Amino acid sequence: MESLPVHGAIKHGEGDLSAYFANYRQSIANLATEGIHTTCYNFMPVLDWTRTDLTAPVARGGTCLRFSAPKMAAFEVHMLGRKAARDDYTPEAVAAADAWFQRATDDE
Repeated sequence: MESLPVHGAIKHGEGDLSAYFANYRQSIANLATEGIHTTCYNFMPVLDWTRTDLTAPVARGGTCLRFSAPKMAAFEVHMLGRKAARDDYTPEAVAAADAWFQRATDDE
C-alpha cells in the first residue's frame, strides 16, 4: 500500500498526536487483515503526491518530473489561497513565490 494518508498534525508534529497515531496504526492493521503487509508513505507537502512540473525538459529531448519550492509556495499562497500558507514559509520563500507567481504565464 503506497501513501496511506497521514494527518497533517502528524506531519507538523503539532498537538496531542496520540489519537492520530492510534488511527494510523488501526489503518495499517486493517490493511494487514486484507493481506496487505507492506505500507510506505512519502511526506509530501500539502498534497500526497506533488510535483510542480510534470514535463520538465532534460538532455536528449526527454522530460521528467520536477519539484520547485518557490512554485509550491506560490501554489499554496496564490492558487489555493490557504490562509496560513504565508506563515508556514520563511520570508525569503514567500518572496520567491511571489516573484515567480508575478512572472508566471497562464500555462504555468
